[in-house]
Amino acid sequence: MNKMLILVNKKDKEIGRDRAFMVMIFNLQGDLLLARRSQQKPLWPKVWDGSIASHPVLGETLGQAVRRRLKEEVGINDSSTLKKLFKFQYEAYWKNEGIEKEICATYKLIYEGKLKVDPREIDGLRWISLERLKKELKNFPEKYSPWLILALKEIDKKDSSS
Repeated sequence: MNKMLILVNKKDKEIGRDRAFMVMIFNLQGDLLLARRSQQKPLWPKVWDGSIASHPVLGETLGQAVRRRLKEEVGINDSSTLKKLFKFQYEAYWKNEGIEKEICATYKLIYEGKLKVDPREIDGLRWISLERLKKELKNFPEKYSPWLILALKEIDKKDSSS
C-alpha cells in the first residue's frame, strides 16, 4: 500500500501525524452501524469501531478515499448523503505493540441498503442506538476504538452547544 502511517525524520523521530478518517453510518431510525475490527488488524483487533475507518493513499483526497473505502469495506456505492462533520487529533497506544497519532476527519452517512463486508477488515457489524452505545462505553470502554470514543464526545459537544 502507498500510505504513510508514521512520518519520521532520518533519526527516526516523529515529525508529523497521519491523516485518517472515519465514517459513521446511521439508519433512518438514528442507529449507528458499528464494525468490529478483524482479528487480522495489527492494532485494536476485535475492537468495535465506527462503521468504517481508514486512510487515504498518496495522491488521493479525503473524499476519494472515503468513497473508495465505503465500497471496499461495506459494499456501499451511494454516498449521496455523505456529510463531513469535523476533524480531531488524537494519540492512542495499543498495548506495547503500537501507537497511532492521527488527524481524523469524521463523516456521517445515512444508509438503509444491503451491506457486503470485507472480512479482512471487519468481522462483525451491529446497529446500536447512541443512547445504548453511551451506556456501553461507560461500562466497557476497552471494547471500543479510541477514535470512536473521541468522535462521539465531539458529537456530544456539538449537540450540547446547538
